[in-house]
Amino acid sequence: MSTTLGRDDLENIRSAAIHYIASSTNDFRDAFVAELERGALFLDEDHTAIGSWAIRSEGDQIVLVRQPPLSSEMLYYGLYLRKTKQQWRVVGDFNEREQLDFRK
Repeated sequence: MSTTLGRDDLENIRSAAIHYIASSTNDFRDAFVAELERGALFLDEDHTAIGSWAIRSEGDQIVLVRQPPLSSEMLYYGLYLRKTKQQWRVVGDFNEREQLDFRK
């Protein structure tokens, strides 16, 4: 990850994400908020995450994306965040569904 993050950054990202998702109309908002509230912080060179929500750098922003459990239909949901002064702010979101065929 090109953006160097610390524990305070992860806590700030978690807080911004929870606030954004809790005020959204997303059908899974309660589950997503619960995952973020209880997720452990992972902070190393190879893996930066909040629970099952991976963090990656993308230009001048970071992407926080939910890594769904493997199933026949997986829902990816993510947030784009930018740091303004000392705070991380959500600047957008995305979602994508992936269908898997396990019969192959």
